[in-house]
Amino acid sequence: GEVEEITVNPLNPILGITKIFKKISNMNLKSCKISMDISVMSKFLLLIMLRSIAEYNLMNNLKIFYTTPLDYEIDFSKLAYGAGKIDVIPTFEGQHNPRSESTLLILLGYEGDRSFSLFEKLEPDDCYLGYPSPSYNTKWKKRIFKFNKEIIAAVGKDKMIPLASKNPNQTMKQLEKIINKLDPKHQKNFMISPMGTKPQTVGLFFYYWNSGFYPTIMYSHPKSHDEYSKGIQDTYLIPIPKLL
Repeated sequence: GEVEEITVNPLNPILGITKIFKKISNMNLKSCKISMDISVMSKFLLLIMLRSIAEYNLMNNLKIFYTTPLDYEIDFSKLAYGAGKIDVIPTFEGQHNPRSESTLLILLGYEGDRSFSLFEKLEPDDCYLGYPSPSYNTKWKKRIFKFNKEIIAAVGKDKMIPLASKNPNQTMKQLEKIINKLDPKHQKNFMISPMGTKPQTVGLFFYYWNSGFYPTIMYSHPKSHDEYSKGIQDTYLIPIPKLL
């Protein structure tokens, strides 16, 4: 068939994404599937894409594919250069009370500088660190601790929480359990930052939607980015949780 290119501004993507899903919605293809490859999509863009799909009632049509890299650059010298803008992801503002205490949960990835910058900038009253468990690859297990040693030292190892790395259903349920324990009455200004895996980010979206848009989703942009993954490993279909 025909290929149509639609430009999406990565820092202000709502206009381009809305155009995409208006076109899909106008096709009225109720029985067809929307296949979305998220392998090279930023987590910032991924969350806004998922929000649009949900708002257009197309979630039942969606299939999400993800290809894992064979490995990453060993020294990570080309991973990201510094921490840039820190802001709320558009349409993920959450609930906010200026009189309430703030709690930040960072889903850790390999870009420790960005996570630490976010922590320093927001200065939350309390902070927790979610780390992928089990790791995508057993050989990568210690990397998350190595490349986040500064923020782990600042927050404390006792504030680290394991989160499923590959299964959004598990991630969603774990987030629900963790946040209900930390803030059972949903009275705090609860913030979450998706710096971890793509499937974790999918699980985070479904938690956010099903919670009634409770937490605020924060994002730390890199000043610049480079290619740091190498090779192609498995491509698999990511399980999608249910919307309430």
